[in-house]
Amino acid sequence: LLVGSQGRRRRIVGPAIAPRRVEAGMVGWLSPRSWHELSPWQIFCFNEVRRRLQNTGRDLVFKVNSPFHHPKTEISDAMRILTRETGAPCWVLASAKKEVQQWFWEAKIPTLVFGNTFEGIRLPSLELDLRTVCRHGAGVCFRRGHRRIALLLPKTEMAGHLAMERGFREGFEAARRPRMVPRIIRHDDTVTGICGALDVALCSPQSPTAILVAIPRHVLTVVSHLARRGIGVPRDVSLVSIQFDWFLRDLAISIAHYAIRIERMEGHLARLTVAMATTGALPPKRTLLMPEFHPGDSLGPSSE
Repeated sequence: LLVGSQGRRRRIVGPAIAPRRVEAGMVGWLSPRSWHELSPWQIFCFNEVRRRLQNTGRDLVFKVNSPFHHPKTEISDAMRILTRETGAPCWVLASAKKEVQQWFWEAKIPTLVFGNTFEGIRLPSLELDLRTVCRHGAGVCFRRGHRRIALLLPKTEMAGHLAMERGFREGFEAARRPRMVPRIIRHDDTVTGICGALDVALCSPQSPTAILVAIPRHVLTVVSHLARRGIGVPRDVSLVSIQFDWFLRDLAISIAHYAIRIERMEGHLARLTVAMATTGALPPKRTLLMPEFHPGDSLGPSSE
């Protein structure tokens, strides 16, 4: 696996080997995506946590729980069967939906949420401060003269997406310009859906001059679709990626984005997971990590 971080050279850390099942001394890792669908940084975080656990005589077992596999009425049964069959005494929940977080909290199973937690659920978590990021992102666009700013967001109500929307709206409130209305462009997380949602927004009287993109891989869809329509970045529309992934470096135009050093992320995650596995519990504390803003050629002055 080839990994790197913002501002650092990439390095080889070994092959991305799918985790095996171990019967004793396990920590469960529950993911909404299968192993081959994970991004390189997610695989790197998993492998580093697993390495740290193995130093203590434990192992990390990877399990998939797609948010589309179970209706709400079946979440409890599905989680009960999963935890019983796996046998892991504690769990890491990666980007878990509300019903899954709720079940682990009520079941009183030692759990660490790797991602944002929902309001009212008191589980320890390690999360990016996406609310502050989106509030700051709106402000960055305001300072470049943009008044029609949109947030491109999947329709799925994950805790991180809710935090993004909340921070984005707070950015408009802080600007104290009542005529400016925050616009949320929602889509179904498919290329066709993103393009269709963009077409509707771009054809409206209040067509955005700047777009904050919630998911890094969707930047590729947005850039290519705008180019197909003859819309220049940043000549006509500016783009800011709320999160970073390494493939953004391969675009011909540098993308303005927010990023956090992968070593910082996996270090916090590994320490919390090992502490949970060793002591059997963690206090219900949110550990917030604030990414840094990195300017790019994709963010320019307003075209108005």
